[in-house]
Amino acid sequence: MSAMLLEVEQLSKSFGGVQAVQRVSFGVKKGDIVAVIGPNGAGKTTLFNVISGITPPTDGVVRFRGMTVNGKRPDELAMLGMTRTFQNLQLFADMTVLENVMVGYHPRLKSGIISAGFRLPHTVKEEKRAREEAFACLEQVGLADLAMEQVGTLPYGIQRLVEIARAAVSRPSLILLDEPMAGLNPQESKQLVDVWLAMREQGITFLFVEHDMETVMSVADRIVVLDYGQKIAEGTPEEIARHPDVIKAYLGEEEAAPC
Repeated sequence: MSAMLLEVEQLSKSFGGVQAVQRVSFGVKKGDIVAVIGPNGAGKTTLFNVISGITPPTDGVVRFRGMTVNGKRPDELAMLGMTRTFQNLQLFADMTVLENVMVGYHPRLKSGIISAGFRLPHTVKEEKRAREEAFACLEQVGLADLAMEQVGTLPYGIQRLVEIARAAVSRPSLILLDEPMAGLNPQESKQLVDVWLAMREQGITFLFVEHDMETVMSVADRIVVLDYGQKIAEGTPEEIARHPDVIKAYLGEEEAAPC
């Protein structure tokens, strides 16, 4: 059995004649925090969309927990333990913080539409469990006091934490984060990083796309670098900071590191 929680092997995605991702391979070990970086248009979000089942690959294989998951839908991957957040917030602004987090519990529900409609006892029990676990996730990210607040009225940084809590309530082993630091101030960024580190201690692995190089270099165990859809480097933050191909991709020269 592979030691990798996630394996991406020779993954490609094309749109017509455009190769957005070209034969990218890397792995993510359980408990690691791995960053995917690259200039704008490098194919980072497309790579995430393929891994998370939003769009199928043109070629290559994605394995999760040793299982090939090509063609599986995001909800099916969530049931296996892989979930994600998005670059643009995907929250329900008119719902409370707690209700938004409870949405993430959906893949674990066993009740169908009919039993839910008739409010059968096992459905009521499931809803109670979903509420309790959603509240526990809010406590984990420090938002328990805001559980009954309407999400749309809260600051952007708080909404980012709500997204993390919603991802965590499905009990994932892997969370994919697409530019989680976008729009956050330094204090909010630090708070989010602290949440990641605490969740990692509880066994959650993270793969994230990010432009904030200070965050990448401070929290990532390993970094995968894309440019024009191809992987040009992979290594520790120290190795990436002095890698000539990475420096050239970011700065067009070989005089200074990207961070």
